[in-house]
Amino acid sequence: MGRDRFGEILLEFTLPCFPLLNNADEITTHLDAIVLAQGLAAGMDVIVSNNMRSVDHFEINGLVREVFGRNAGVLIAADDALLEAHPCGEGSRALLVMALASVWPDDGREMTVGDAEGALASLCERLDGAAMPQTATRLRNRFATDGDLELVLGEACKVSAASNALFHERVRAEWIRRRRVDASMLRRGAGLGC
Repeated sequence: MGRDRFGEILLEFTLPCFPLLNNADEITTHLDAIVLAQGLAAGMDVIVSNNMRSVDHFEINGLVREVFGRNAGVLIAADDALLEAHPCGEGSRALLVMALASVWPDDGREMTVGDAEGALASLCERLDGAAMPQTATRLRNRFATDGDLELVLGEACKVSAASNALFHERVRAEWIRRRRVDASMLRRGAGLGC
């Protein structure tokens, strides 16, 4: 049943849904189309993607409503998803805690409010570059207006220390950093005739 539904969904997609494709025949082998069809066939309510260039969110969401009779679309940008999941009050504080935990020093040392502000500013620059400007602005605003930044920093430190996801992300980032250093050393060595 699932495989049949997947195939039916895939065949309903139109070329405007995937603007980088040359013709509709390419849709059935296009990775974005396959992922979306699988998600819809599996009954997913939401698929988060910042990819608006190769997947037109509005075309997909319109098709999902019109052809599949859903009350709401399925594709949402990561920026919108984060803001909707953390709408206000304690939700926006939780978003700030999560953001600060993600940039907490690897050695677990405490950060001052000034340290945290600098780390958050750096994160917000990356979010701006990753098509998440509203989240970046929201984080800046909450940091500037939160009534108890010391409490926020304490919570962020605890989340940073306890999060398996953050631990594994740090391991992955260190592995990537080492590979870059190793590759750079190899290039330098090759240039020196070593």
